[in-house]
Amino acid sequence: YRTEHGSELDDEDYVAPINRFRKVARLVQLALIFYSGEGKTSRRKQTEKTAEEHHAFFDKPDKMTFLPAFDPSLYKAQRIKELVVGSDIKEILGKRPEDRTEEEIQQVLFALRTYETFAEYPLNMQERMCRKAHYLKFDASRIILRQGDRAEWFYYVLSGTTAVSILEENKTTGSVNLRNVGYLTRGTAFGELALLHGTRRTATVSCKDGVELIAVDKEDFVQMNQLDSDEEKEHIRYCRTLAILNEWPVNLLNEATGVCNFHFFKKGTVMAKSNHNTPFIYIVKSGHVRVLTKVTKIRQKQSQGCRVRSRTASSRTPGSGLRSNRSDTSSSCSNGFRSRINSQSTNGVPPTHGSSRHMKGNLVPLISRLNVGEGAFQDVPIQPTFLQVCVLGAGDSFGLSTLVYSEEISCGIVSLGAECIEISKEFFLKNATENYLRKLKATIRPFPSEDKLQQDIQDQKLWNNYKNTVVASVLDPSSI
Repeated sequence: YRTEHGSELDDEDYVAPINRFRKVARLVQLALIFYSGEGKTSRRKQTEKTAEEHHAFFDKPDKMTFLPAFDPSLYKAQRIKELVVGSDIKEILGKRPEDRTEEEIQQVLFALRTYETFAEYPLNMQERMCRKAHYLKFDASRIILRQGDRAEWFYYVLSGTTAVSILEENKTTGSVNLRNVGYLTRGTAFGELALLHGTRRTATVSCKDGVELIAVDKEDFVQMNQLDSDEEKEHIRYCRTLAILNEWPVNLLNEATGVCNFHFFKKGTVMAKSNHNTPFIYIVKSGHVRVLTKVTKIRQKQSQGCRVRSRTASSRTPGSGLRSNRSDTSSSCSNGFRSRINSQSTNGVPPTHGSSRHMKGNLVPLISRLNVGEGAFQDVPIQPTFLQVCVLGAGDSFGLSTLVYSEEISCGIVSLGAECIEISKEFFLKNATENYLRKLKATIRPFPSEDKLQQDIQDQKLWNNYKNTVVASVLDPSSI
């Protein structure tokens, strides 16, 4: 081997280029550590810590806690910051609606669709809102609307937090108190129900901090919810396709004003609190609506009721959804449920194939140990709970059955994201004949009675206990 000057080297003196590079890199690293005070300190601390962990590992292995060799927090997904509406979008929303171009409207639409709740609205409503909405900004402590005022605007919060409060009068002292009932944050809409129903504001909304909103006035909001056509509105044309309205004069909805509304209710909106007190009949055009009823008590038997004599069932199975003062394995049973269990003991519950040696052939021994006690029912108070009665879909109605069934249980409806038609009950009854109401009563069915709901609760409790007992018996054959 020769050097760059031409002199020869022995094999022992020759160093490969890659090895020379490694030595130089190592020297540079050592120099940086040496001349860095922080580096020396951290290096010494790390060395001491490593030595302590080394001794702890070998001296007390039974007390050593094994931790990952990396910091998991470095690999956590970073929270995406809330997207804000840019100055260009605010400038477009500051223009008069007639001065906005189609390109600008599409630009606003793309920006607002980043809000998940805005994207839930039907596309035609989104476009109309972008065409008619105005940009507003309020400082902290400003009042946006007051309780008792006329409804003139619909609002959608772009950023910030608003506080909702209600003025309440104490009937005993006559004093008026202001009660805060909640907060509205980014992506929340408010003020639409008062516009649709022509009522006054039921609460005061003020700014907790700086708030940015878009607002649509009453006239534009009503037009925004109407699907217009050349001959008649689309939602009225949809009413003609419903069997329950075949013999009712639907054409009157075109002539009268303020008796029929069409609106999209976003998910979670309380549309009506009671089917008896609401002034409207609701017809679902698309989407779904939950029907809920308030339960404040459950019905139980005064006797010991249904008990499963099983150590496994009493110690390992979880309790049912509705708890009582008894243990989890005790619940009230009706005679109907006992006969149903007895009838299913041979046909309804087949032998468990593949595990007959654990279950002793079938579940008859287990079922025979379910004893149903006799006794009178008693009402046990519980915390107020909302029970789902059913879910309404396209073509279903709410509030119509109360016109022919006056003793129907009280229910409310909450939207799961639905387009609904509202028809005034007073207008509907005024134009309904006696013959039509008789046919309507024979066509529609009322919601389940309170006794039926209580029976369903009991059946569900008993089924949960029975199911848990069967599962526990499969897992522990000694309980049979």
